[in-house]
Amino acid sequence: MKRHQLEQIISGKSRGIAPAALRMTLSTLTPIYRAAISVRNFMFDRGWRKIETGGLPVISVGNLTVGGTGKTPFVAWLARTIIALHKRPAIISRGYGRGQSLHNDEYLELQIRLPHTEHLQDPNRVALARRLAEQNDADVLLLDDGFQHRRLHRDLDIVLIDCTCPFGYDRLLPRGLLREPLQALRRAHVIALTRVDQVSENQRNEIKRRVTSIFKQHGHGQAESADNRLVNLHLPIFAEVSFVPTHVTSQETHLELADIRNRKPIAFCGIGNPVGFQNLLTQLCGERSFGAANQLLVFPDHHAFNRSDVDSILQAAHQFGADIVLCTLKDYVKVSRIWPDRATSIPLGAVVVEAEFRSGETQVQQLISHLLA
Repeated sequence: MKRHQLEQIISGKSRGIAPAALRMTLSTLTPIYRAAISVRNFMFDRGWRKIETGGLPVISVGNLTVGGTGKTPFVAWLARTIIALHKRPAIISRGYGRGQSLHNDEYLELQIRLPHTEHLQDPNRVALARRLAEQNDADVLLLDDGFQHRRLHRDLDIVLIDCTCPFGYDRLLPRGLLREPLQALRRAHVIALTRVDQVSENQRNEIKRRVTSIFKQHGHGQAESADNRLVNLHLPIFAEVSFVPTHVTSQETHLELADIRNRKPIAFCGIGNPVGFQNLLTQLCGERSFGAANQLLVFPDHHAFNRSDVDSILQAAHQFGADIVLCTLKDYVKVSRIWPDRATSIPLGAVVVEAEFRSGETQVQQLISHLLA
């Protein structure tokens, strides 16, 4: 089942006997998941499971919900910020969704964004951290999608919250989209609200109010900086981030955003938050909406595209009369390898977005600078 279909069910938007029965079934499984997560966190909190150091400062970027919150462009911003401080960042991640491949799609995308930055993938991230420290290959580690990976000590925990679906329908997996209870946010030092341009100011303020109330329930945040390089925070630093399209890269050329407004595009994606991409396309293409059937084809997150998928995308493009097919950079790094030659096909283009701070950038930069001083 695709994510957008699942969200229709768990959000209650899908009505009828079958969706209601599925919601009931998922509700019976949630207590099991909650118990497993609670026991795991309790063991780390009490020290019964060891939090290990990797020999280098660690900055974690993660989220509390399943799906895309914009971690990859945010990690790219973070790496460039560290490079500007004349330090060498390295990225370590689990490598979820690799399948039989050596690297997953986030790795391939970051390779384009940060071609000179080391990136290692392995479920044993402690071993990766120690290897980089021993080889003197980095000054600081960026732990990608690391909020739930508590085994590796981190000095700065950044949690991204997607404003379009901030709290995972207030239910844990599998009934909702929360990986952990909301109280887990108290481990965070920075709360970065993403896609702030897609919601109102009142909605953003309500998210901040709710997060603040979670921290105040226990009086302070639970900063995990054992060596005191960071001061414990009574409340997290809030930042507001949007993902701004900068250009469209295609197989043969670099297109300006204005060029797309004069084209007739069709799009597809296999990402965690297709609604965010749909909203971005609507903004990019002016008045045209990508909510029409077959104009935005949605595949599962981390989908392993094959030639059959490409054929179905091209068939839809021909039926729509499209003169370009758009996707995310995450999809492009996989699909461009099997896309037909432009001379015999509709061209493929990736909408490249970068993280742009609306607020909080200076405070986050100061934290990073203090950590690396």
